[in-house]
Amino acid sequence: MKKSVRSFVAINRKAFLLLGVMLSLAVFGFIGLQSRAQTQEAKPSGVADAMEQRVRKNGRNSLKTPMQPVVDYGLFNNRLQPVAKATPPSDFDQTDVPDGTRKSIKPPDREPVVTAAPDYQPLACTNPGVNVSATAGQESESFVNVNPTNTNSLTTFSNLSSSSIFRAFSINNGATWTRGTVATGVACCDGQGVYDTFGNLFMVYINGSVNQINVVLSTDGGVTFSAPITVGSGSVDQPSIAVGNGSVWVDWNSSGSMVARGAPVTGLGLLGAFNAQQTIPSATGSFGGIAVGPGPNGGKVIVTYQNPTGGQGPATIFANVDADGLGAGGFGPQITVTTTNVGGFDFIPAQSGRSIDAEAGVVWDATGGTFNNRIYLVYTEEPINESNDTEIYLRTSTNDGATWTAPVRVNDDATTRSQFLPYITLDRSTGTVAIGWHDARND
Repeated sequence: MKKSVRSFVAINRKAFLLLGVMLSLAVFGFIGLQSRAQTQEAKPSGVADAMEQRVRKNGRNSLKTPMQPVVDYGLFNNRLQPVAKATPPSDFDQTDVPDGTRKSIKPPDREPVVTAAPDYQPLACTNPGVNVSATAGQESESFVNVNPTNTNSLTTFSNLSSSSIFRAFSINNGATWTRGTVATGVACCDGQGVYDTFGNLFMVYINGSVNQINVVLSTDGGVTFSAPITVGSGSVDQPSIAVGNGSVWVDWNSSGSMVARGAPVTGLGLLGAFNAQQTIPSATGSFGGIAVGPGPNGGKVIVTYQNPTGGQGPATIFANVDADGLGAGGFGPQITVTTTNVGGFDFIPAQSGRSIDAEAGVVWDATGGTFNNRIYLVYTEEPINESNDTEIYLRTSTNDGATWTAPVRVNDDATTRSQFLPYITLDRSTGTVAIGWHDARND
């Protein structure tokens, strides 16, 4: 719940994120990946560290003056061209937080870096940014979805300070928006939405008392939502949601460790009962994601997370896989994906009040196409620890997460500025992948 804002970018009109939408936020760097990108498999490396309990839960809305959108640059036709920029405010929030001092200036001698992959194709964005929320103040943890059964149907979510989740929907490709709230007066935060191929829109969020993980369902493009289904309770945080070919899954942090539940989906509005809460072996950590791949019983499932969840780094990103989905098998042993110098509360100038984490995100190709069963995992790395020069890296796996490729760098800037808080999505009809992130190259 601690992160300030995220930007999400589409590949095309069939992708599941909307190109050029802003929720009173900045739109930053982005790039598309063609599934044909080839990489060489490598053995995983890294060791687990002891977990640090997450702190400052009540600081989720403490950033007083987040960066304001002005102008930035995106990768269009292999050239940097202006899109939108975020300039720092004149007065950063002065909240006293642990380990919150600024880091030292990056040394002039740089160690070898991971180069950007030449097969990754930049995406053209010609549409102007849209202020969807049109409200005073700032939102955070924004999300935007495109209905695959009607690509003129768009829905957005974000946190508010009024114990509600902001929701806006458009039925005309974003020309006009209807604004309102979901879980009005009873929500804390962490609203995250996803459409399945039937047109079901699922949203997960944390309740106002911060002791429940709830899921709501819309069958009319976000106009109305069902009563909440409570899938988890107790000490909860950081839920994620994903859909497969006939299933929906939610994972979250429960008392310091990751857990998950799934349910069958057989059509529009036809949601079955969620299975029993699944304990994930050795899954101490947080700040990750969940994805559903091909296979029976609604598809195989992967959960990713980082540990430790506090401090400035280093940390390790792990994963666990449930090979039989909604079957009785459960999640397998912990897999080490990679190490990173980005900790669970890693402070950089661009996020001096609320910090960043590695924000590992994962998608799993279940299209049945050429790259069916390929897993893509995106995360933030800081090649020189405490340099503030954070980068967006990607690794892939073709054997259910057993081994992972060497990293490739997604951002292509030559600066020492920060790129952070990535998000990854996959078009379930084409297998095309897109990654968006915050980019401070021009700040």
